[in-house]
Amino acid sequence: MSEIKTTTSTLPKVSELFKESFETFKSSIFHLFVISLINWFSFIILLIISLIALFLVLGTKILTSLLAHHFNLSNFGSLLTPGYIWFFIIFIIFLVFVSILLTSLFSGALMFVIDSQGKMPIGQSLSKGKSKMFSLFLVNLMTTFLVIGGISYIWLLCIPGILISLFLQFAQYETVIGTRSGIHSLKRSAFIVKNHFFEIFGRVFLIGIIIFCINIVFSIAFNTYGSTNIGVNMSVFGMQAIVRPIFQLVAGWFTIVYLLTLYKQAVNTVDEHGEVSTLWMWIVSIIGWILMVITIVIIAIGISTLIKSNVLKNMHSQQAVEQSPQVIAKNVLDKANLYRQNQNLTLLQVDPILCNYAQRRLLQINQNGGFDSHEGFSSDLQNASVSKVYFSNYQSVNELYDTTSASENAGTFVDSIVKTPKNNIANPIYTNACVQADKNYLVFIFGQKAQSTYIQPTIVQETTFVTPTPYVYPTYVYPTIPPGQPGSAQWEQQFQAQYNQIKQEQQSSQ
Repeated sequence: MSEIKTTTSTLPKVSELFKESFETFKSSIFHLFVISLINWFSFIILLIISLIALFLVLGTKILTSLLAHHFNLSNFGSLLTPGYIWFFIIFIIFLVFVSILLTSLFSGALMFVIDSQGKMPIGQSLSKGKSKMFSLFLVNLMTTFLVIGGISYIWLLCIPGILISLFLQFAQYETVIGTRSGIHSLKRSAFIVKNHFFEIFGRVFLIGIIIFCINIVFSIAFNTYGSTNIGVNMSVFGMQAIVRPIFQLVAGWFTIVYLLTLYKQAVNTVDEHGEVSTLWMWIVSIIGWILMVITIVIIAIGISTLIKSNVLKNMHSQQAVEQSPQVIAKNVLDKANLYRQNQNLTLLQVDPILCNYAQRRLLQINQNGGFDSHEGFSSDLQNASVSKVYFSNYQSVNELYDTTSASENAGTFVDSIVKTPKNNIANPIYTNACVQADKNYLVFIFGQKAQSTYIQPTIVQETTFVTPTPYVYPTYVYPTIPPGQPGSAQWEQQFQAQYNQIKQEQQSSQ
């Protein structure tokens, strides 16, 4: 290439840019509206065709479920086959490709209309736009790739992406109404902007600020009027829903006119053969894409790990929530026996009669609205009839209780009990026990069989267990009952049956 000759000519004044842009906009607005209308209808037709294609391929079952708002994943599961997955991928790529081509076609038509100041017939502008459709598609694809790669430098406030976007500002105009295509459109655009960098930057920044400020004024006006006139809020919202989209549409048209006019002013002040290398843009963008992909992969791994961790945590929490009171009670007794085994003590055997009494205590505590300082337990010990039913085979009994939530971690619960002076769990006189729990409370009943005798445990040197200070446990001594008399085995069975029946009736009434 021959040596590029640059120019020092300045651009026309900003006032002239706005004046020329406004005149072009007025003469082209009807054509802009019609072409945009055709564009909208084209996308509506594309959407309808896409839905018909989906309906034919996927069948009526899935779409009917979707429209009825009761889509079932079991319906969708039948579509997760390799054939359908590939269909979805190809279908989405096809839709994106067609949408970009249509956008390129109508963008080219708009540029031809603006360039002719509204004098070119709509049909001719569409025809010319069609001829430039693929070239414009390629240029927009390269521009998008470079800009996104530059924007990925978030730690640099996206400045590389902003600079690349500014340098490629005129690439599409050079493709449509200029003399370049492909990579040369990018080089030509960069050349034009390079020769008038600050002037073009200022003019592009200015139109952006103006549109932004008008949007702010609209927002303040609607919000102020709506907040001070409560009775007309709905009408204000309706006006905003109409006025704002219209303004956005008109502002978009004027911005295209403004930038194309700026391009025509700038291109007339530079060498018509001038181009500059865009290699730095490609290097910066490719590095940016690599960094972006690495960042996305790291974030995806992090999110996946976090989700997996939360899923496991939720599973554990769910298991804890689903842990029934019966399971909690069993775990507590198991931990207590494990502790006794480590202390060379006899394991506590479960006695159904003690379990029945533990259920009775749960009922008393719940009816009391909380712990009763063992008053119900003491009262039952003093009641001969109750004692005969539950404690006739025991020389001494005792209890401890706590909330079910505090007992959920059986190991922690048992550890806290054995550290107290009244360490019932480590008391060697107890041979039987039962733990019962409901959603609120847990009751642990201990019993010493009548024939049991107290045996001083041998202290094992390896353990840190210290025999607790002797504690006087409440003891109930039962008289010998002749066979067949109240309190005998037969009488106890009848009494227990009656009690169970009364208990079932109470539960049914609740």
